[in-house]
Amino acid sequence: MAYSPLLKGIYDDERKRTAYYNWAFFDTDDSRARLETLSKMARELNVSNSQLVMAWLLHHQPRVIPIVGVRTLEQYEVLMGALDIHLSLEQMAVLNSASA
Repeated sequence: MAYSPLLKGIYDDERKRTAYYNWAFFDTDDSRARLETLSKMARELNVSNSQLVMAWLLHHQPRVIPIVGVRTLEQYEVLMGALDIHLSLEQMAVLNSASA
């Protein structure tokens, strides 16, 4: 199970990212390379970074069950958009290998 896989919205919002209380643990060359790859593919697919994270989790093998919470209907609708993202094996390989 992936608990809070969207890390309170930090994938989509740089302000949230830098204000995140645990950001120091994530602010590494490796994480920046992963975020850059994620952002590039999200732009190519015309989806948000968070939607792509959710789609990646849903396509992941072994299966991962994401545990998420939303505060608004808009957040829910954005997350549900991840269900319509179909990632190819090649796209999964790019995301899986993204690191510094």
